[in-house]
Amino acid sequence: MRTKLYRSLVLISAILAISAILAISSPHASAEAVKNSIILTKLADKSSEAPRNFQATESIRPAPELVIYDAEDKPLAISAFKGRGIVLNFWATWCAPCVKEMPDLDRLHALLKKEGIDVLAVSVDRNALRLAKKFYKINEIRHMPVLIDKNRKVLRRLSIRGLPTTVLINPEGMEVGRIVGAIEWNSPENVAFLRRLLAPKK
Repeated sequence: MRTKLYRSLVLISAILAISAILAISSPHASAEAVKNSIILTKLADKSSEAPRNFQATESIRPAPELVIYDAEDKPLAISAFKGRGIVLNFWATWCAPCVKEMPDLDRLHALLKKEGIDVLAVSVDRNALRLAKKFYKINEIRHMPVLIDKNRKVLRRLSIRGLPTTVLINPEGMEVGRIVGAIEWNSPENVAFLRRLLAPKK
């Protein structure tokens, strides 16, 4: 009963927010506001089924232009993945919860890649390229690419303060939420949540 009441209150709040946005926006901004508010309403409706440490983005917005580096030390823009959902995880070898969840993230990538969702685990270690390659080899991380954040520029750009943190970006290139801390990535509930939130529309 309490859960149903909570869902109703969340949905009512989302609808009121839509009305307020439409009342003060220009025609062009209103169209964008409607689109963003629809996403927010869907997130609110699914909030009770989300991981406990999921934080929905309050104002859906395009993810900033982000550049990470691959195993060959070549730049890779996150925008190159537009059209696909992105599970953008930040980790380091000194972070025990990060290390623990890496095999699960690797299996998640193998599972969801064919459905249009990529799991990108980005190392923020110092000497990240060397350490990440060594870690992948020792721990048999076979599916995810080796990716690094040089000088933690992306980490700062996204105002990430703790590890692990995972930024969720939808196929339109919009940041829709974050998962702060570790979760059981391969649980049926969490996999279903990621599919609902990030899978490209067919």
